Amino acid sequence: VSVTSLNKTTFTCGSVGTNVVRTSVTDNNGNVAFNDSVVLVEDNTPPSLEMASSYEVFLNSSGVVSFDLEDVLVSSSDACDYSVSMSTNNYTCADLGENVLVSVASDASGNMNISLTNITVTDSVSPIVSVVSEFVVSLDVSGSGSMSPSDLIVSSSDNCVNVSESIGVSSFSCASVGVHLVNVSVVDPSGNEALSFVNVSVVDEVSPSVSSVGFISLNLNSSG
Repeated sequence: VSVTSLNKTTFTCGSVGTNVVRTSVTDNNGNVAFNDSVVLVEDNTPPSLEMASSYEVFLNSSGVVSFDLEDVLVSSSDACDYSVSMSTNNYTCADLGENVLVSVASDASGNMNISLTNITVTDSVSPIVSVVSEFVVSLDVSGSGSMSPSDLIVSSSDNCVNVSESIGVSSFSCASVGVHLVNVSVVDPSGNEALSFVNVSVVDEVSPSVSSVGFISLNLNSSG
């Protein structure tokens, strides 16, 4: 035998799977013999993946937020073609607080690597409140009067919908007659507050009541 050769000795990611390799043997007289072998090339190495351990996102005025893979990806690599996917990249008011993001790097051979990121969803958008320009509270016959937030608030809204409405003072007495600057507060579940003020006039429009006796007799003195 003078020469033994293989028609293929180098394999790449494109060779994953079965490959037919031909062996040829040539003797000193130039006679050649061939033999074909099946070579199985496997990729058993998972991609490397490093994601940010934590990431904070802020809801917008519509109560939603999204981000890109590049925002939380630290590094990734693989010997062959691969991709990185996230369990989600969209969050809403329902996700306020801590969430776990699952990221997966996978290649064509089914090798995978998983990384977890703590996603903090924050709402820093304050509610919006519209109030009346002024309001009048009339005291009743017992000298008392009251009002509620709905008397002063025309409308309120928030990117996360649910808000708590309150006013600085709601009850008045005779001692309150006059004009008061009353604060109106609207607070969302994240503690963001919208604050406004209304001039509230407390008035007493109840006339006094008087009663008299029907008949009285007077006696003149010595001076007439």
